[in-house]
Amino acid sequence: MKKFRFFAACAAALLVASCAGPQKYTINGSISKHPLASYVDSVFLVNDLGTSAKVAVVDGKFSFEGEVEKPILTSIVFSYSTPTPGQFSLPLILEEGNIHFLGLPSKRFTGTPLNDSIVMLNAKANAIHTDSVDAQYLDALADILRTYIKNNPNDASTVYALRQGVQSDLFAEEEVWELIQECGPEVNTTNFAKQICAKFDAEMAE
Repeated sequence: MKKFRFFAACAAALLVASCAGPQKYTINGSISKHPLASYVDSVFLVNDLGTSAKVAVVDGKFSFEGEVEKPILTSIVFSYSTPTPGQFSLPLILEEGNIHFLGLPSKRFTGTPLNDSIVMLNAKANAIHTDSVDAQYLDALADILRTYIKNNPNDASTVYALRQGVQSDLFAEEEVWELIQECGPEVNTTNFAKQICAKFDAEMAE
C-alpha cells in the first residue's frame, strides 16, 4: 500500500509538472491625467533579452496581454513624437496576473505579488528620504536594498534591487558580485547578473 501511495504521489507530481506552462499576464494603464498624455503615442514592453511588444496609446490608455515562462524584470517604454521625439522608461515585473499601472505621477505597478513587493521596497526607501543626501542616508538606503536582496534571493524583483544599488553606486563592485553569488537562478542567470559578474571577473584577472 505504501508503494502504491508513493507511485501515485510521483504520478501526481509529474502531472502537475507536465501541466505547467506559460503564465498569462495583462497590463492595463492610463496616463490621461498627466501633462504628457497628449504626446505619448505608443508603449513598448522590453525584457531582459531585448525582445519587445508595442501597443498604441488611445485616449491616454494602453493595454498589453501575453505569456511568460517565469517572472522577469522588464521595462515599459513610453514613446512620444511631439513636441520633440523622445522616450522614458519604467521598470516592472512581468508575471502571471493582472498588472495595473497607476499613472505617471505615481509610476507604480500593482496587482501582482512581485510588483507589489517593489512598491513596498520603494516605500521603505522613500520613508527615509531627506533633503540632504549624506553618507548616513546613503548607508541606510544601501541597507534597505541589501536586506531585500538577502531576504529574497531567488525573486525577479531582486534584480530590480540590485540594479538600483548599482545605478546609484550604493554597492562596491565586490559586494555586488558577492550578493549575486548568494542568489538563486532567477537572479544570477539573468543577463544583468552575468554582465556584472563578467566585468568583475575580468577586472580581478588583470
